[in-house]
Amino acid sequence: MSQVRKQRVLMIDDEPDFLALARRWITPEYELLTLTDGEGLMKKLPSLDPDVIVLDLHMPGQDGFQLCSIIR
Repeated sequence: MSQVRKQRVLMIDDEPDFLALARRWITPEYELLTLTDGEGLMKKLPSLDPDVIVLDLHMPGQDGFQLCSIIR
């Protein structure tokens, strides 16, 4: 019997409390992967293989807009 993989959500946010709350909301239906910054994202991205990426727009260092440009 093959096991169907849940769709994978990658969430990048610098607030651990928000990530914990999002985990409670999202994990019943999706697999949630979290990062607290975008450091080295492009090296990590192929192994994470997300179906969707959610970015925090206001983070120290690279913000969500910068990360989106890098990903694109």
